[in-house]
Parts: sequence; structure tokens; C-alpha cells
Amino acid sequence: MNKEFRKYADDVVSGKIVAGHLVKLACRKYLSWLDGERDDIEFREDKAKKVENFINRLKHQTGKGFYNKPFILQDWQKWVVYNMFGFYYRGTDRRVINNAYIQISRKCGKTSLASAIGLYAMIADGEPGAEVDIVAPTRAQSQICLASATEYIGTVNKGGLFTTLRNKIKFPNRKAFMQIMSSDAKFGDGFNSHVGILDEYHAFETNKVADLIVSSMGARTNPMMIYITTAGFNLYGPAKEYRDMCVELLQGLKDDDSVFAAIYELDSQDDWTDSNNWKKAVPSLGVTVSKSYIEKQIRMARNNTSTEVNVKTKNLNMWCQSNEVWITHEDLMENMHKIDLADFEGSPCYYGIDLATRKDLAGFAILFPPNPMREKFPDKFVFTVRAFVPEDNLQTSKNADLYRRMKQGGFLITTPGNVTDYDYILNEMKKCTEQTGFPEYVAYDEFNASQFTINAQEIGYNMEPFSQQLGSFNRPTKEFERLLLSGKVVLDYSPLLLWCFQNVTLKEDPITENIKPIK
Repeated sequence: MNKEFRKYADDVVSGKIVAGHLVKLACRKYLSWLDGERDDIEFREDKAKKVENFINRLKHQTGKGFYNKPFILQDWQKWVVYNMFGFYYRGTDRRVINNAYIQISRKCGKTSLASAIGLYAMIADGEPGAEVDIVAPTRAQSQICLASATEYIGTVNKGGLFTTLRNKIKFPNRKAFMQIMSSDAKFGDGFNSHVGILDEYHAFETNKVADLIVSSMGARTNPMMIYITTAGFNLYGPAKEYRDMCVELLQGLKDDDSVFAAIYELDSQDDWTDSNNWKKAVPSLGVTVSKSYIEKQIRMARNNTSTEVNVKTKNLNMWCQSNEVWITHEDLMENMHKIDLADFEGSPCYYGIDLATRKDLAGFAILFPPNPMREKFPDKFVFTVRAFVPEDNLQTSKNADLYRRMKQGGFLITTPGNVTDYDYILNEMKKCTEQTGFPEYVAYDEFNASQFTINAQEIGYNMEPFSQQLGSFNRPTKEFERLLLSGKVVLDYSPLLLWCFQNVTLKEDPITENIKPIK
């Protein structure tokens, strides 16, 4: 085995190269496969080297110090390529890796690498009529990746073998092409993808187009999905979910040989302002990203805290909530526990209900104030929530992926059809009341609630209207925040509730300073 194929991984594992825990785990897995711990997997040096040599022939057309120079892969980039293209099931022409998740900070060349790999897949991967699909959150973003590929192809387009268009590169000799689209575009089932590249995956709201691409790959010999991204602000979106799945694979909690993950991020205990840690998130530090640039960004964040989240996320690849979020994910998680209503039987309680519109999320919350006679959390304000959405939203809503996951996990109740059936909400209230006893009252928004209120009163609920004006929300909003941050609140664990909080900001009246939570 040529030492060049293991040098980067050896240096990471030995500590010679500074790297985070997740990259170390990925390097150990890579080395174990190289060393033959899996007798059904073999590393083919010629296949891995073929990709590297192809990319080396391309020339950069942008970047100070890089213009018109060959695309020489950095060590971390070589390691990524070797993982993706070097491992085969023994005795077959079938590659092991079909999915690559690459999470890395800005300016490390992830889009350039992806576009170069896409060109290889179109031209030299041995797949007849190869189709390479580039998807980004917007068409403008996807054009950045295609523009990079167009510049590279221009440096090797001898004899006019390739045709470059605004949204496509064609290779007529092989009936192959590379094309772009946005993640929110409306497409049918017309894909026949060999390689799919999802650029800036963190900003995808759904996996709709990605799923279409994956489902189109059945006839391909060695298809590849490439997810490239920085960290983002959506802690409950498809990218964060995929990243967390990759972490479980690296930790050995799940098993899927087809997934390769290179997650360049700081470890949880690291000081993000310490320059000794930066290379964990920025493997191109000193090459395409200067230390002085990171220092400048961190200095700016220290002087202006409103920029801190953006610097952490984009420059140091840390998943963070937006500065505009009312209560942070960390503060919510510190106060979340699994709640069993049976533990609160007979304890005084209050219900609050929001019917919303018949197509949005609706639900009700139950509050158990402190009760010294109660065994569980006697000195806490305990909240549990029941959420509802029409069944149709699991297919048509922009949050359909999330809703399906929440329903599967038991955190969301669906009602038949395309509008919420309020009878389901009332029936769920009755089930809870059987365990808790009737609440002191049910606070509700009067809008669109006339019939529901009549039905609830007939059952025996004491219905109390609650004004939606800013002044009505001011005191309870501030008091809830104070109680939660002081550790006096317990929330029933629900990832759906966490997601809802992530989408809440505060509206403030600049004159009265009254505040109200809004979406």
C-alpha cells in the first residue's frame, strides 16, 4: 500500500494534524478498511488515483495565488476523494461509498471540490450517459457551483468537446451532462442521475428534490450523492438530521457502509476563540483561509455580539440558533424532561388552546403550577403540549418532512383530510382530563373558536377568552422567560416543541416596551 493513501489519516489519528473527534473517528474507520479489517472490502489505488489525477489537470481561474495554476488537492481533499472513490466490494466493480456528507467552514474550497468531482463523474467515471445534478437552496447558489465547473472545463476543453450553457454543461461524445436546479423547484420524475450534488445543504427546507434524485439512481452502477455544507441555523432541518445520523454511524451506533462523513467542526468542550482549535473546523487554514482572517472575524464578534452567531456558524462551522430566537436550544434542553400525566393526577392545572387556522399547527398546553403535595417536580411549573396538523400536510406542507418525523416519533397528532378536525383536539383534551381532572379553566383565542367553545362548555370545561393584544402577552411572556431561565420550569420533552421555539421571535412595542411572541 502506497503510504500517500494513509498519510493524512495517520497524521490525524496520531495528533500530528489537529482535528476534531468526528474526523478522527472517520480516519480510524478509513484506516481499518485500508488495513483489511473488512475482508469483503478492498482499496483500489488506481481508482482513487484516477480521480486525483483528473482533478490535478484542471486549472483554477479565480483566487489570489491560485489563478491558472493546477487544482492540486490538499491532503484533506485527497482523503475525501480516496474515501469516496477508492473502496470497492471485493471481486466486484461496485463502490462501497454512495453517499458523502462533507461539512466544512467557509472558504475551504468545498464548492470547487464538488464541481471538480462532478466533472469527473460526467467525463471519466465510466458511466454511459452520466447525468450530474447540482441542487442548491436557490438557483443563484447552484449557478455558483456550475460556474466553477464551467471555468475548470474551459481549461481542458480542447477541440470543443464540451458545450457550456447557462444552466448546463454538455459532453456530447458520451451523451453526458451536468445541470443545475434549486431545492424548491417543481420537478416531475425526469431524473436519471449518476451523481447528485447538494450544495449548502444546511439551507434546504425539505428533501423533496434530493429524494427525487436518489430515487432516479436505480439503473446506475455506482451512483453518488454528495452533501456539502457549512453548519447552519436550522437545528431541525434535513441537513442537521443527516449530520446527526452520520455522527451515530461514526460512533458505531448505526451501521451503513455506503455513507462517508467528513464533519469538520470544533469539539463541544473547545473554546471557539482559541486559535489552536480553529483547524478542526478549517482544515484549509493557512492555504485558502488565513489565520488573520479568522482572527478578524472573531475580534468583530467580540466587539459586536450580534455577529457572534454568524461567525461561529460560517467561519467555525458550529450549529447555532439565529440571534433572533427568543429562547436558546440549550436553555430549553436544560429544562426538558419526559412527563407522564399519570404522575399529575389530581394536581391543579390550567389549559391553554390555540386552534390557529385549520391548516396550520394547532394544539393545547397543560400547565401544572408548583404543588408541594406532588411527588414529581413539586416546586416547578410543568408544561406538556399536544400538537395537531391535517394529514394532508404530511405531503403538501413545506414542513412535510419534519411533520412526518414528528408523527412517527409520537410528537404530533394528525387529523384526516386537509383541514384540522377540531373534534380530534377536543377528544384529546378529554383523554388528558381523564388523567388530570378538569382544569381550573381553559384559556383560548376567540378567533374561529365559537363552535369549539360551545362544545367544550357542554362537556364541562370552564372556557376563558384570552386577548391576543400585545399588552395581554407582556407579563406572562416575561414571567415565563424569567421562570425558565431560573430553572423553575419543566417542559415535556418534544423535538416538535423545540422546533416551534426556534421559530419564535419577540415583537416589541417601542413606546410601552410590551412584548409578545410571534412566528
